[in-house]
Amino acid sequence: MQFNTLASQKLQSPFFVGYLFYFISRGFVAQGVSSKQTDKYVKYICDDIIPGELWEIFQKQMKFVKASQAAKRENETKEFEIGGEAGMWDGSNLNSWDRRASKTNLKAYLLSQELEYLEPNS
Repeated sequence: MQFNTLASQKLQSPFFVGYLFYFISRGFVAQGVSSKQTDKYVKYICDDIIPGELWEIFQKQMKFVKASQAAKRENETKEFEIGGEAGMWDGSNLNSWDRRASKTNLKAYLLSQELEYLEPNS
């Protein structure tokens, strides 16, 4: 129950919005899907995780992030950017055979673990 509460709170964060949006746009574009279809796939995934609720949360958070960017509120914008960077990394490594390339940053975020989205040292 405690994990569900923590995960539920984190799914409502600017990090989650940035992660999911950029994970899908980077990962799916790498698969040949048009970037114009990102919202369609975000909605599909959200509705599969928490039907009717997560997509609404995502849209509200995206509006919040856009308003934060317009008002230059760095804390909210920074969390979105970090989520986006982690999501881009995981999405771009979606089909990588390189086991050093993390693809689990959302799980790490939800479990309050360290993110791994920079190129690992050889």
